[in-house]
Amino acid sequence: MQDNENLSEAIEQLRLSEKAETHKEKAELLFEALDTFDEHLKDFPDSPDAKRIANLRRAHARLWLTFLAADGHIDLDDTLRYFFVLEGRLGPEVDRLIAENPEFVAAHKRFLASKNNDEVLRLIKAAQAKLLAKRS
Repeated sequence: MQDNENLSEAIEQLRLSEKAETHKEKAELLFEALDTFDEHLKDFPDSPDAKRIANLRRAHARLWLTFLAADGHIDLDDTLRYFFVLEGRLGPEVDRLIAENPEFVAAHKRFLASKNNDEVLRLIKAAQAKLLAKRS
């Protein structure tokens, strides 16, 4: 029973992340929800909720990738938070979206290109290389 409550809470955190007022709050709520999903799947690898969790992860990868590509006014800290959500926590989902749909290739490039600060791009590219190496 507790587990279903945790999943319900994680789903609520996803919903709240969409409505949060600050980028920091959005990212924190998303991280918390993803942590709960990961914990659930670790404890219950054959969970009947696995498909639902996969669908929620994919939907939010799509949502955040689209949102971030459109919003060029995100500060350094928030940019890095979102980067680690998209490339780290939702990396496999983002990879699949990019592979399946050219629109998401463009959105991903816009998100990275919108950060025209050389230091931000250097940090992002270094982190991206490490995350891609982990996935391979």
